[in-house]
Amino acid sequence: MLAVAAAALSAPASAQVAVEGALLSDYRVRGYSISDGDPAASLSLSYDDPSGIYVGAAAVGSFRDGEPELAGFQASTGYALRLSTQVSLDAGVSRSQYYYAYGGRHLGYTELYLGVSAPHVSARVNFSPDYYRSGTSTLYAEVDGGIEPATNWVLSAHAGVFSYIGTHP
Repeated sequence: MLAVAAAALSAPASAQVAVEGALLSDYRVRGYSISDGDPAASLSLSYDDPSGIYVGAAAVGSFRDGEPELAGFQASTGYALRLSTQVSLDAGVSRSQYYYAYGGRHLGYTELYLGVSAPHVSARVNFSPDYYRSGTSTLYAEVDGGIEPATNWVLSAHAGVFSYIGTHP
């Protein structure tokens, strides 16, 4: 009975929608320029449901020969499980597609991921069965961290290790 009363008095969880825009001097993914070294802009939209399900997408644009052009997009969906007020696990799938990276070729890949997050650090392991080529499997492990040294300022860091599984193409 006490649990029912506590549930009735608690506030319902709310969904969250986020929109983010960024201007970049060069759009890079895992050390490689996707915008051919040119400035780029990105626009991201995400939705987090109180159930733990989330979806997100981002488009990246740049200028090619002086004309605006879509450089690529990413989309992801997954599920986040809160283990405590400070720690959560998440798992999901993402798709990245790039239109003029690496000498004008259209390239893309799908990844399955598993991660853990805490207030100032997160880690994730990504597996791709088709990294830029069918049948080319890879693993990418990453750690991200951040601190807020002053109000409205965040210092962040990222480290990752990329590895081909089996034969390197």
